[in-house]
Amino acid sequence: MRERFDPIMQAELVRRGIGEAEPLSRDFWIQRHEQKLGIAMAGSIAIERFFEDPDVDERLFTRSVLEEVMEAHPAEYQESIVKSTLHECFDRRRKIAKLRDKYPDDRDLFRAIFRYQSMGRQREEGIQATLRPLTIHFRMDLPLYQKLWNREGFDSGGFFNRSMPEVTFAKGLHSSETTLVHEETHAIYHLMRNILSKALKKSIFQPRAPSEEDLFRRMKTDFEGSLDAFLRARLFADGDRIKDEIFAFTRQATRNRQSISSSLTRKSQDKGLYDYYAWDLKRLKESLGGRLQGEERVRALAFVETRFPVMHKQLVNDALKTLHVMMENKGLDTMTAFFYLVDIPLEKWSQELEWF
Repeated sequence: MRERFDPIMQAELVRRGIGEAEPLSRDFWIQRHEQKLGIAMAGSIAIERFFEDPDVDERLFTRSVLEEVMEAHPAEYQESIVKSTLHECFDRRRKIAKLRDKYPDDRDLFRAIFRYQSMGRQREEGIQATLRPLTIHFRMDLPLYQKLWNREGFDSGGFFNRSMPEVTFAKGLHSSETTLVHEETHAIYHLMRNILSKALKKSIFQPRAPSEEDLFRRMKTDFEGSLDAFLRARLFADGDRIKDEIFAFTRQATRNRQSISSSLTRKSQDKGLYDYYAWDLKRLKESLGGRLQGEERVRALAFVETRFPVMHKQLVNDALKTLHVMMENKGLDTMTAFFYLVDIPLEKWSQELEWF
């Protein structure tokens, strides 16, 4: 029987011997890819089976999944992630099933979750609830949808609130199944990210960017180069939000690559819902403006406004291209690609194609 392969520990041992600046060997990356793909494929099969029968016996189901995962010779931390993910899925299923049993009426269920005494009978009639394997999905009419989020003109088709990970929402009593799947994918991603953030304290990838202090020191000799690195650090920090939306759009399976790119890069003034550039621009300007004065400040802010949206669009398109190649050319299904890429920084996705 082959020994377990721990990619994080192996990367640390190798780097101690060859130095932090040296790349890891090709053999390392191939072994890590084969293991990662094996675990991802087992995860995809597991989630499909769970969605088919979410009330299956947890102990037997977990044992069956682990037998498949062990074929990839996982490190102990990887086995622990699989166990934690399965337990969280079953635990969440028990919670929402218990809640649904207690409140079979959709309006009572809505009031219980949101702790409303009443929103008026007319409003409450505009609610439909569907029990999903990991979430309760509410369809509601537009006035109630906007009241719930306190945003007039809020025009998204659905919504997932990270503070309520067991619940998703859709605008309109006749909203499509694709909206349900899209918001449900956000819930799955949120579940995985919570588990991974606790389990993965280290990474095989090198640090993403130097500190802001280092960047500002570099400005004296390389003004645009240091600003470019500063913006990349900010953009990479947005990677999880972008990744979350890419997976949600891909799993709903009704949008092509160009359409998803358009949605994720459209400006807010053009009714874009994912304008990360606009959301971060104020913080970026404040950070730079507080450090720079005079002409340097003017140059820096102008650079930010022109360079950052270009970087953002390139990151989105590179990630979508990688996912397209994995699924269309390499034959991965959506959830295998999801489990393979979920813990990889978005800016590193394209490098994975070398190992397929």
